[in-house]
Amino acid sequence: MCPEEAPRGDDALRGIRRRLDEVIKALPQERGVYALCFRLDREVNITNRSGKVIASVGPGLVLYVGSAGGPGGLRARLSRHLMGASRCWWHVDCVSGAASSVKFVFYVTGSSGVESEDSLARRLAGLSSLRPIGRVGATDASEPHMFICHDEDSVIAALMPLGKLIRLRGRSAEAL
Repeated sequence: MCPEEAPRGDDALRGIRRRLDEVIKALPQERGVYALCFRLDREVNITNRSGKVIASVGPGLVLYVGSAGGPGGLRARLSRHLMGASRCWWHVDCVSGAASSVKFVFYVTGSSGVESEDSLARRLAGLSSLRPIGRVGATDASEPHMFICHDEDSVIAALMPLGKLIRLRGRSAEAL
């Protein structure tokens, strides 16, 4: 059930919706690169635009690296991922639409595009706590952009010196 469709008495889902709204409002409207960590409670099929299953992931944590260079910048792009897209246009939409929660949002403003994504993905690919999911999330790039995450804290530690990170816990969000 989507948080916005929660029955009147369902305070837990309404709290999640309010928290995500606050996080989205705090995001810059500048271009940049980002990483999102999603929790999946079940296995999810990732499809291409024609609907063919190209990978399956979960349950567990999935990290995705992307960039936002269009109108609205990081706020617009991350809003789509945080609220769950209505259709799977990008590989990450399959994950974000099925995620039970978002664990953290990381971003760096300034540069965007394939080279910036690849640079961040390459840096993360060296972490032993991440395992690439083939070429998923990187059809236009040279580096894998989607990973299975075995240790959220080690990924956070690697990202914190590079940019801004917002960790989502329960009904609260904490900027690190």
